[in-house]
Amino acid sequence: MRDRYLEDRDALMVTLAAWAAGSITSGVALWAGAEGDRDERRALGVQHVAWGTVNLGLAAVALIRTPIQRASARRHEGIRSPLDASELVTAAYWRGERGSLRSIFWWNAALDVLYVTTGLLLHTLGESDWVRGTGTGVLIQGAWLALFDSGSALFVGARDL
Repeated sequence: MRDRYLEDRDALMVTLAAWAAGSITSGVALWAGAEGDRDERRALGVQHVAWGTVNLGLAAVALIRTPIQRASARRHEGIRSPLDASELVTAAYWRGERGSLRSIFWWNAALDVLYVTTGLLLHTLGESDWVRGTGTGVLIQGAWLALFDSGSALFVGARDL
């Protein structure tokens, strides 16, 4: 159960890291390639770099935690007593971890709706190219995250044992 949970979480975090790397790369290109008064492109690039950096950090922390969690779990696996129900406790723990992860993804999906709404408002009501570009960036990142977070919540829930 532990290994399946950690493998599923890692697969989702690798997906997030790939999106983040693409966001940073495209953001740098937009930012650097915006010449003259191309504030809208520059602002879009800044948003991609900022969101990509945060998402890459979140994915990296989760991926770094995996070997630590595996090692910790292995240390405790060998500890048994005559009245030990550790297999049941361990299974319940990892089911709880999976449930917590699913909840985090659903809460994030709800926040993503706010990001999309904010981005849409900035893009449509912005009075400057910079604000409209910022809105476009927030809209794009929020929309992708809404798909990722809701899809991840459904995936984690479907894999629940």
